[in-house]
Parts: sequence; C-alpha cells; structure tokens
Amino acid sequence: MDKQMEEVREILATVKPEGVWLPPKKAYRQEEEEVIALVSDCQIGTKSLGAETGIAKEAVWGTYGTYNADVFRYRLRLWTRSVVRITSLMRAKIPVRKLNLWFLGDLLENEWIWRGQGSYIETGLLQQFYIALYEFAQAISYLAKHFEVVEIRAVSGNHGRGTPRPRESKTWVNWEWLWYRYLELVCRELANVKFNLSLSWFDEADVQGHTFLMLHGEDVRRYMRFPWYGLDRLEKNYSELMESLGRPFEYLVVGHHHILSSYQTSKGEWFCNGNWVGPTVFTLKVLYEAAEPKQWLLFCHPKKGIASRWAVDLTVQDEALWRHIEKTRYDVHVPASNEELLQVVS
Repeated sequence: MDKQMEEVREILATVKPEGVWLPPKKAYRQEEEEVIALVSDCQIGTKSLGAETGIAKEAVWGTYGTYNADVFRYRLRLWTRSVVRITSLMRAKIPVRKLNLWFLGDLLENEWIWRGQGSYIETGLLQQFYIALYEFAQAISYLAKHFEVVEIRAVSGNHGRGTPRPRESKTWVNWEWLWYRYLELVCRELANVKFNLSLSWFDEADVQGHTFLMLHGEDVRRYMRFPWYGLDRLEKNYSELMESLGRPFEYLVVGHHHILSSYQTSKGEWFCNGNWVGPTVFTLKVLYEAAEPKQWLLFCHPKKGIASRWAVDLTVQDEALWRHIEKTRYDVHVPASNEELLQVVS
C-alpha cells in the first residue's frame, strides 16, 4: 500500500495545476417580484379546549390544541410580522413593491351551518364579524406602510353562507362577502390599498404576467384524508372550463382543507392554503389530522412565475407577544355609528 501511495504522489507531482474557469462578471439586474399572501380558514369564533384534544404539549397560549379569539389575535400578529420580515429579506436582493393579499374564505366560523355548532364557538356570528373586521383592518393598515401598493381580492367560504344547507341561496349571499365590503369601507382612507372584489364564487388575477384562479375549495369532497386526487381533478376541470372561455390560468389557489400543500401540473401548479386553528377534536377524531396552522406566502417573478414560496408558521413561541395579547383583550360590541366603525383605521 505504501508503494502504491508513493507512486500516486509521484504522478500527482507531475500534474500542472490549472486555474478554475469562471464566467466573466457582468452587470446583473434582478427583475421585480410581487408578493402573494394567502389568508384562509381563520374560523374566528371557534373555541377549542386544548385539554379535550388529548394533546399534552404546552405553548405560550396554553395547551397546544387551544384556539379562541385571543389565539387568533396572537397568530395574526405573527403572520403580519412574518410577511414584513420575509419581504425585507427578499428586498436585500430583489425589488418588491406590491403585496397581493388574497382572502380565500372561512374567515368566520358562523353559528348555524351544521348541527351542534353552537357547542364549538365562543361568540356569535355578529361578534365574529367585528373581531375579524377590527383585527384585519389594523393588520392591513400596518402592511400598507411597508408596501407601495396593496391589492386585495377575495372569495367567500362555506362557513359564511347564510343557510344551513349549501346551494339554498346564491353563492354571494354570504356573510363573508358582506364582510369584505365592510373591510373595504373601513380601509377607504388607506390611499395605497386597492380592493378588487367580485360577486362570483371564483376570482381571477394577473400577477407579473402570470394567471391565477382563486376558489375556496369546498366543492372538492374529502374522505378521511387530504383529497389529492380530488384537487387534481378540480384543477383539470377548471382548466378545461376556463380555456373554453378564453381565460386559461397557470396557477390554482384554494383553501378549505386546512393542509398546506402544493402540486405541480403540466401547465403550472396548484396551492392549497393551510389554517389558523390547528388541531381540534374534529380534525383529530374525524380526519385523523393534526395539521399545524400555516399560510402560504408566494413571490412571483415576471419570467419564472412562482420563484419562491414560504410557509408562514403561526405556532412560533413568543412569550412577550402573548403577554401583550393577554393585556389588550377587549369586549367586542356592535359599533354605535358609522363614524365609530370608520375610526378603526386611521
């Protein structure tokens, strides 16, 4: 072995080292990207007791499976902070001026859309409405200070419908559609915030020359586990439909199923947004899932399309932030006048 090693050394000694070739440096201009923040399935008004889930894990807000209005407020601040921080990181290399904020439904829990729902809520629909209005208006006001343009689009979820059974009324006869209009009213003084709302159950958007189709996603039935096949079929069906109307799309975004996921297709990709609630008795006992609350944050490039994606984690442990939430609890009430309502965002 020693003789062989000596021979190798002698051979290597005769090899003349060559420099590594590198391409010549040239000026490189990074093209601007836009942010797409997906928000869905907050289900404000839901009350989950951590102890009833059987999960012993502890968090700053109590037992891990706990969810209520204060946990929502805590997670909304985590989300808002994450959107700004991640965008700041991206801006170190690329220009980012616009935020596309898309609500995909089920922001409210409601109180009558399924039997026994009253046992799983902490407050009625009207209070849910104003908690969501106040908190998201404040979040949008904060985001508007960090972006040159904020454009808001929205579709309604099944939890906002006004009847216990689906398809008993028009799809836009929905508390969430009304909530989006109220949010637009409250944010009207924010000059760089633009609302683009539709009556349809779906919406379309063009971001940096790339086309997106937005749906809530409740038309895809799931049986026990996540409906990969169902969502793939949904994408193909809508792709065929929209192409027949001369409006093809590259990307499909949905909510409803609470599981953060994505899947490449032959034409683009579909994204399923996550949730804000976390594990509950229903998700554990019926669906056998303990999906953590996460939301998609996407960056869209004019040539590449979705160039990067971030899973915003809403379970980050921040003791100081939680203490602030505990100290700033408030009683939700119906505004006495339009003037009081419009004072939410200054």
